[in-house]
Amino acid sequence: MSREPLSTLYIEPPGPFWRRRLLLVLPLLAWLGVALPVVVVSSRDPDAVGLGLLLGLVCTGIALVLAYGLVLLRAGRELRDALAAWRANREAIGLLTAGEAAAAEVILRRCLARPAVPANMLPGLVHNLGVARLGQGDLPGARLLMELARASGWLDSFTYRKQRVGFAQGRILAAAVTGDLAQAEAELAGVEGLPVPAAYQPYLVLARAHLAARAGRHDDALGLMELLEGAELPPTSRRILDVLGAWCRVQLGEAPVEAIGGLALLEPGEPVWAAAWPELEAFVQELGLRRSPGSVE
Repeated sequence: MSREPLSTLYIEPPGPFWRRRLLLVLPLLAWLGVALPVVVVSSRDPDAVGLGLLLGLVCTGIALVLAYGLVLLRAGRELRDALAAWRANREAIGLLTAGEAAAAEVILRRCLARPAVPANMLPGLVHNLGVARLGQGDLPGARLLMELARASGWLDSFTYRKQRVGFAQGRILAAAVTGDLAQAEAELAGVEGLPVPAAYQPYLVLARAHLAARAGRHDDALGLMELLEGAELPPTSRRILDVLGAWCRVQLGEAPVEAIGGLALLEPGEPVWAAAWPELEAFVQELGLRRSPGSVE
């Protein structure tokens, strides 16, 4: 399956849905449907106003039934498409939570390839595709997709009001790992004071810990990591977080042997974005914190 970053994907900006606009126009059409036959018939025969009114009511009733029928038919199709996209998104989120970023990408790209994905669901799907790319080490592609989703305007709309922190968490982590500290700090400032749903709390703290460590605030990073003790995180995230904590303690003067005591080794290729953080990667290699390919635990 193609792994192009979908930079040419167009996401319709938020606005009144077509059904809402149609429902606003229908009363005007109904008035015209009644008034026009009355005017036409009465202009030819002043005594036939009643007949004109009857014709107008009949024509208007038929038109309204057809119009509302079309509305319901289109709504049914949109509901079907929305349910399919929702199921695909939930499946992808479950895979991302389990650390299966590649499998999540397959699900999301298959969903986005459908021509009938509702416009208001596209941004969430595209953002999550960015998270999947981040989980596979494609930092430029991940940030491009996340920015594409945000540029649509949907992520700040009422539709996504409860998920703004979750979207920001992904952008903070991607910017911090890349070393774009100014952007990461700006993203974090943008969600300060917003309510954080319980499901997003550990991941926001995780992103803040990475940002603090990358910025050299090692004490702050360790304090944030303490908040994540006992939190449910994907195994990959937990291993990387433990190594990051050891690196912070060494930067603060702790002996490396003590800092890495009891650490679970990283799997081959973890973290996938190692090249973007050379200092951490050098620490991992120097102390042998990554399991060799083919080795048995």
